Formats: sequence, structure tokens, C-alpha cells
Amino acid sequence: MKLKTVRAGFVGAGFAGNLYIEGLHRVYDTDAEFVGVYSRNRDKAAAFANTHGGAIFDALDDMLEKINVLHVVAPYSLRESLAITLSIPSGRSRSTKATAPWCTS
Repeated sequence: MKLKTVRAGFVGAGFAGNLYIEGLHRVYDTDAEFVGVYSRNRDKAAAFANTHGGAIFDALDDMLEKINVLHVVAPYSLRESLAITLSIPSGRSRSTKATAPWCTS
């Protein structure tokens, strides 16, 4: 049986991104491919892409054209504006995963 290919992109290239990409590589029964990363910090994006074997995208829309799963692992302060941007109908079908804040209560 042919595995479904998941082409994943990441918004954010910091601590949470490194955790989530490890999970991406452990998905069973799926061919998971890291396509690339978009980040406002190009140096961090370059380090993340070089470490994990993906491309650096300077524009979010360019990355969205190449993926079918998006992991939003940017700082919490940026996620609201990203969610609004991503909710605008684009005619593309994709799954978006935004990390939830960790809490103890």
C-alpha cells in the first residue's frame, strides 16, 4: 500500500519547532516530508532549515503553495495575526496545527 505523502511547513524556527519536527519524523503510516520554514528571523530559519533539510521561505504564501500541512510554532504573541492571515480563504486545502500554550492549571 502506498503511503500518503504529507508535505509539512513550519512557521517559526525556535524551540517549539524543534520539538514538533521530531514528532513529524515519527508519524507512522505516512510519508512525512519537511518542505521548509518561514520565520521573521532569517538566521534562525536558515539554521532550522539546514539542520532539518528543508528550504527557507521569505514569503508565507510561497510556502503555502508547496505544503499540505502547516505547523504554526511561532511565538505566542504572533499567533493571533497568523491565524487571521491563514483563515482568509485561499482556495487551497491544508491542515493547520498550532501549538497550544503549556499550562499547569
